[in-house]
Amino acid sequence: MKLLKPSVHLSELQERMVLDGVVMSGDVPSKEAISKCIKNDVCMSYKRAQVTPLELTTVENIALVDAYLSNK
Repeated sequence: MKLLKPSVHLSELQERMVLDGVVMSGDVPSKEAISKCIKNDVCMSYKRAQVTPLELTTVENIALVDAYLSNK
């Protein structure tokens, strides 16, 4: 989701995790944990996330990111 909409807020990511059934409402990761994951594991920072290169939005790349994030 962050790759497609870089300006998304961490609270929106938390809500989407619950709505999409990724986590239960009591197991939502903290904003700090999500931010750290985005920064370290997905290699995105606030400044670099402003523009998403088109090649990152391929179905294959999005599936890889989703698969990686679902294993956390």
